Amino acid sequence: MKKQALFLSGTILLLSALSCKKNQDAAPDPQAQQKLQGTYKFINLTAHTQSNVNESVGGVTSSTTALTDYTTTDNAGTIVITADMMSATGLTYSVSTDVRGAAFLNGQFQDSLNFPFDITLPATTSSSKYKLIGSDSLYFSAGGFITSASLPSGGTVPTTGSGGRFTFHADTLILTSSVKQSITQTVQGATIKSDDFATETIRLKKQ
Repeated sequence: MKKQALFLSGTILLLSALSCKKNQDAAPDPQAQQKLQGTYKFINLTAHTQSNVNESVGGVTSSTTALTDYTTTDNAGTIVITADMMSATGLTYSVSTDVRGAAFLNGQFQDSLNFPFDITLPATTSSSKYKLIGSDSLYFSAGGFITSASLPSGGTVPTTGSGGRFTFHADTLILTSSVKQSITQTVQGATIKSDDFATETIRLKKQ
């Protein structure tokens, strides 16, 4: 369960943080703004994630690396995009995949990791303000329109400023992003550092 909990922190990160390095002061393109607005059906989310966790205590360091790739199933929900807001209603999906990786002790390989990873996001309603940057990028000052979810540890991924790029393929809006987050904490004398990385693609079909 510990392995799954550590890995899930990286996966849930996808739902709340998108990285965007484009100049946030770029003026919005009026045509792109007009095209974005409307009602969309949530099609799916495709993701690749990696979570590296290092724990040090008493001069001993243990670490795990976990990776996964998946495309969500049982997708449902509606997203409404206005001039400055994205609102999701009834957003839900399932993930059923395997986590693969390895465990190390003081840098020496110990064991391979391979275990099932199955989650279902309960129907969720959320909204977030956004800013259009140029003609192909979005910035969310308080995190993405898909909100952070609870972790097995009882915490949540912080909601921070984030962004990503978008394009249209016919009537399908495709949002792409990459994510990186590092957290260091001390638990009962042990220093635990978690580095989470992810890339994702969200597809929405205009109604």
